[in-house]
Amino acid sequence: MSTHALHGNARHFGGKLEKTIGDAVDSRDWKVAGVTDQVAGSAEHLFGRAQSVAGEVEDATPSLIEEARERIGDATDRSVAAARRVQAQVNQAKAEFVQTKNEAVAKAEQAADAAAGASAKTSFLLVLALLVGAGASAFGATAQRHRS
Repeated sequence: MSTHALHGNARHFGGKLEKTIGDAVDSRDWKVAGVTDQVAGSAEHLFGRAQSVAGEVEDATPSLIEEARERIGDATDRSVAAARRVQAQVNQAKAEFVQTKNEAVAKAEQAADAAAGASAKTSFLLVLALLVGAGASAFGATAQRHRS
């Protein structure tokens, strides 16, 4: 307890005593002086307590600052680790997307080549069918003439 707190307590107690004497002898001056000393003693006691609390805070501040630094450092480390994990997941998803896209393009090219090949075969078969049809017509016309 600080000297101000002790002195304030003593002054407050003295003020109580002074007021009690004033009450006993019916002296207004003693009563007023007693109440004044009580109020002043209480104020000085509170000032002393405030000094004590301020000293305790001052003593505790370095450890609180160090603890805050450690907690901030830990939170920063966790945030960096989480960001790295997210970046790795993004990179993996990007690589999978590129691979899937490349596979789709390759399949589309294969399908286009197959369609082009089928189209060429279809064209050849149509030409062949026309030739066969024309040959058959000509054969049929020739056969008709020989029968008549």
